[in-house]
Amino acid sequence: MTVFHFFNYAILTFGPHAVYYSATPLSEYDTIGTSVEAAIVYLGTALGKVLNLSLAALGSIMWLRKNKPRTLIPIIYACAGVLATMPSFTRYDYSGYDASTGKNIDKIKKVKCPVFVIHGTEDDVVDWLHGHGLWKLAKEPYDPL
Repeated sequence: MTVFHFFNYAILTFGPHAVYYSATPLSEYDTIGTSVEAAIVYLGTALGKVLNLSLAALGSIMWLRKNKPRTLIPIIYACAGVLATMPSFTRYDYSGYDASTGKNIDKIKKVKCPVFVIHGTEDDVVDWLHGHGLWKLAKEPYDPL
């Protein structure tokens, strides 16, 4: 199993590739698109929700998962069985992640894969209703935990 880490994003595959780092996930998707077709889990942070949905809407991602930055690491390790010796996933580039970067409500309708949205009900930055709205509009939503 391989982890592709796109600077806040990780794609797990069974392909022959090594861990891959990039700050431009959409352009890198074009580069390694054939290997991404085997992806079983897509992980992203709330900061990158626009790119999460953009990649999933391309059609080859089989599972989309949104999460908060602080809890992303345990989910990656739990899903991939990756050792905790991997490079840090905690540095984020906040530029370009303001409200004008995209309309997720429109993009979620194009996502054909199962969607599991994780969003805390006591989030003091982004109201939980945002995550609930995405979950409600997903074609194949999983019930919240």
